[in-house]
Amino acid sequence: MKQETVRRPRPKNGSSLMELALIAPFLVLLLFGVFSIGMSLSKSIQVSVVARDSGAMFMRYIDFSLTANKAIVVRLANGLGMTASGGNGIE
Repeated sequence: MKQETVRRPRPKNGSSLMELALIAPFLVLLLFGVFSIGMSLSKSIQVSVVARDSGAMFMRYIDFSLTANKAIVVRLANGLGMTASGGNGIE
């Protein structure tokens, strides 16, 4: 009776680390892209809310030539670069 030798596969040390090193730059870029798009969507929603609320105030005959009424809209647009005399808009 002939005894068969069983060959065991070699352990693949470091292959998972190499795969991670190859994929990590793409994952980091994807993460930054998701973050950037999320921040843009957040600003877009805030701009929509400011425009809607300002329009609703205008339809209720709120006088925007008064400083107090301008201050309300500027407070709504916190973080968008808006001031009572103009501003830079969103970035």
